[in-house]
Amino acid sequence: MKKTKLDESIEKFWKRESLGTGDEACCSDDATCIDFFNATTRYNEREKRYYTRLPFKVEKSCLPDNFNHSLACLRSNWKALTKKSEYLDRYNDIIQDQLQKGIIGELPPSQTTQPGTFLSSTNPKSRLKFASFITAVQEYETLRASTIVSTEDLCCCLI
Repeated sequence: MKKTKLDESIEKFWKRESLGTGDEACCSDDATCIDFFNATTRYNEREKRYYTRLPFKVEKSCLPDNFNHSLACLRSNWKALTKKSEYLDRYNDIIQDQLQKGIIGELPPSQTTQPGTFLSSTNPKSRLKFASFITAVQEYETLRASTIVSTEDLCCCLI
C-alpha cells in the first residue's frame, strides 16, 4: 500500500510529538530512576495493583539565599502596615494566633546569627501573604452591608 501525503504528514507529526519519550534513558538521573523503579516495584495479587517507591534524590541541593529579597519584602510590608495602625494590629493578631497554634515559631537564639535556609513546615499555599492580607483588609472594609461574604472567601484572601 502506497503512503499518501496525509499519511506522511501524520507520521511526521507523531514523531515530533514523541521526541524525548522513548524508552532509553538520556542521562544518569533517568537511568538511576529507572533502576530504582525496577528494584522497588511490586504487584499485590490480592489488590490487583502495583506499588513502587518514589525515587527521591539522596544528596541535598543547595538552596539559593533569598535574604535580600526577604528584607525588601519586609520593608515594603512594614511601610504598608504602618500607614494605618489597625492594619498593623490585625496583622499582629494573626501572627500571634499562628504562633499559638504552632504554625510558625521563633528561631532558637543559637540559630539567629547563622546563615541558613528555613523552609515552611506547611504547604506553601497556606503561608500568610502580606500583600494579600492588606488587600483583603481593604476589600473587607469597603464591602457594603448588603454584601454576603462567607468565612471561606475571607480565609482564601488571608491564607
